[in-house]
Amino acid sequence: MNERVVAGSFDLGLEHAPAKCTHIADENTLQHIDPGALSYRQTGSISTEGAPTGLFEAVWGQDWLGARVKPSRHDDRIAGEIVAAMGAIAFTLLLTSPAAPAAMNRFESPPTEAASDVLGASATGPNYQVLDPVTGDGLLRIYRVKSKYGTFTVKGDTMLLQRRKELAALAVLEKQSQTKAFAGALTQAAVAPVEFAAGLVTDPVDSVERTVSGVGEMFDRVSSGLSNMGNSRDSALGSALGVSSQRRKLAALLQIDPYTDFTPLAHWLDQFGRLAAAGGLAVGIGVAFIPGAAGLAVSTSSTVNGLGNLVRDKTSAQLLDINRARLGNLGIPPDTIRKFLANQYYTPADQTVIASALVQLKDAKDLGTYLAWLADVKRRDLAVHLRARSELLADYQLRTRAITRFVNVRSIPLTEQRDGSTLFLAPLDLVAWTEAVSVAFDAVTADIRNSGNRGDLILEITGTATPMARRELNKLGWIIMNRAGLR
Repeated sequence: MNERVVAGSFDLGLEHAPAKCTHIADENTLQHIDPGALSYRQTGSISTEGAPTGLFEAVWGQDWLGARVKPSRHDDRIAGEIVAAMGAIAFTLLLTSPAAPAAMNRFESPPTEAASDVLGASATGPNYQVLDPVTGDGLLRIYRVKSKYGTFTVKGDTMLLQRRKELAALAVLEKQSQTKAFAGALTQAAVAPVEFAAGLVTDPVDSVERTVSGVGEMFDRVSSGLSNMGNSRDSALGSALGVSSQRRKLAALLQIDPYTDFTPLAHWLDQFGRLAAAGGLAVGIGVAFIPGAAGLAVSTSSTVNGLGNLVRDKTSAQLLDINRARLGNLGIPPDTIRKFLANQYYTPADQTVIASALVQLKDAKDLGTYLAWLADVKRRDLAVHLRARSELLADYQLRTRAITRFVNVRSIPLTEQRDGSTLFLAPLDLVAWTEAVSVAFDAVTADIRNSGNRGDLILEITGTATPMARRELNKLGWIIMNRAGLR
């Protein structure tokens, strides 16, 4: 009796005929097939009893499970049915083979976390809530933040820390706007109060599905061979022109970037700045500085500490001149400097921080290679990440004086050290062994070794790595350290 042939849970729609049959009744199909190997009839019968190897050599007229199939008349439809059936069988055998689980477990998905586990009490603030779950792209955490201004995505711990500072500043300004002094100043200056439409900072439709950070895209490009730095539809920052001195002073008191790209905050800064300029409101608001909270291992504060006065007291045009001179004194090519300073994905404050960081790295060779890489950025979140990375490198150099040279490996700038080791220092939140991360580190490692460099490979990050990522990186020869120096 004929039996149905089923591959896994997929019924192939074929019947099984005895393998002993050497001649098929329907001569329009096959005239001959070797005994003990395979039989097929148009109504559909396949038998693989006694069939030897050669499954992936299944080509019409060639060895098929070890059988030499000899067509008498070409019937493309029948051939297609046979190929499709054998493909399904092959796929099923592949999935059920002992080697399949090992192949499928070569990579991992980035872990998901509860916002409270990552941020503690900081997962909720007076005007925001970080939603569950916190996801990732294999390098940075990806957050969704709900606020009265809309729900938006924040990519990376560094960017989240910046947004939390800005939200805290917003809370202070809004509270101040409810005072009699503010109402009187509005009347005196004949200025309309700030009003926000719902969803002011809600993500654009196309970005809701974009779950990879600019850093993640950078690693993806290693495998894809692309060179654009975070080429996306994210808009560049608006012009810094027109940012008043009063706004800069207020931003300094609030310890935030006066050129912020966070729309609600920018509006409030403008309004308070205009009222202060009109003489109706004293700029005397202050807010406690928000350092890195639990779960956020990076806390960059150069903008408000070491460089706060410079950003407060100088116009954007003056900062441009200062940064151009600083970078030129480091021997960086003028074209590279011009491109970096024209990149509006960085604020003037970002550029001032980066220029100051490179001054601290002045003893390292090929600084121009690093700045050229920064100049190619086309995403705001990546610009913020690289500002933080520049600060980390400057701080590391101040402590160790170990960095001797910048090198570009697969479009990822690394640093060489006095002891011959290669250092990849970056504010990475949670490294997971995704396919993109695996391909990138495989390629980077191979290029370093092929260049003749046999020194240690050091990955120093501000966050942590999954056990699988740690294990696989160790196999490639990488020593993983966090910022505290722990392995």
